[in-house]
Amino acid sequence: MNEVKRFIEALRRKRTKEHYKKVLGRFVRDTGKDLGKINQDDVLDWKTEIEKTLAIKSVQNYVNVLRSFLKFNYGDSAVSKIKVPYEFKIKEVPYNLDNIREIIRVADNTKLRDAVAIRLLAQTGIRLGELLSIMVEDINFTEKVIKIKGKGGRERFVGIFYEDTLNMLKNYIKNKKKGYLFTITPRAMQFKIKEYAKKAGMKEEDVAKATCHGLRHAFAMEYLNVGGRLEILQKLLGHSSLATTGMYLSYTPKVIMEESAKVMEKIKF
Repeated sequence: MNEVKRFIEALRRKRTKEHYKKVLGRFVRDTGKDLGKINQDDVLDWKTEIEKTLAIKSVQNYVNVLRSFLKFNYGDSAVSKIKVPYEFKIKEVPYNLDNIREIIRVADNTKLRDAVAIRLLAQTGIRLGELLSIMVEDINFTEKVIKIKGKGGRERFVGIFYEDTLNMLKNYIKNKKKGYLFTITPRAMQFKIKEYAKKAGMKEEDVAKATCHGLRHAFAMEYLNVGGRLEILQKLLGHSSLATTGMYLSYTPKVIMEESAKVMEKIKF
């Protein structure tokens, strides 16, 4: 089936290819339909069925795979009716600035690769998948920026704002001109985060909650807490909607109170 072959071959990572094959296979088993002949109505019918038994995150993931397949082969018009169910929910973030700094310090004194990876996660707010998709050629040391390939194929740039991070990154790459910046697996990277959280002296219950994505949440909340603009944070995080980024305001009451105080001072009832 040429449509499926082209789609899978266009994916970059082996684990992604395997997962997408699995989801496409499930669709065929559930519906009995030929993937080369399906349309968005078939996907919507399947979505209605799997919503009865699967968690919303699984439905999101499965529908996104089919949506990507149709869009890749037939363009935007082929997916115009497919709306992916969405639930934005920030899990409890176990990090504060002090223990993030301690995690970085421990990693700095343990392994260069881990130190660079953790610094990029904590200091840019990128997703783990985005971190592991960075190519050496995506890094511009002159401009101190990294090109990030985000969700939906959207590209953005994040800055390397600290000289020590920039120098460690240069030292890590050395004379390598191309290829993936990191070759560690997502699972191994998650394990590393917990390992360093434990070495940094975090509480056992917080170590259990420590994840790479938690560093992204911590970055967003700290960015807002010190007065960063929501619209700029949206661009840094790669959110397509400002409403998604705005959810972080629920977790940063300090920002809301400070902004409200400024407005109320002008009103003076």
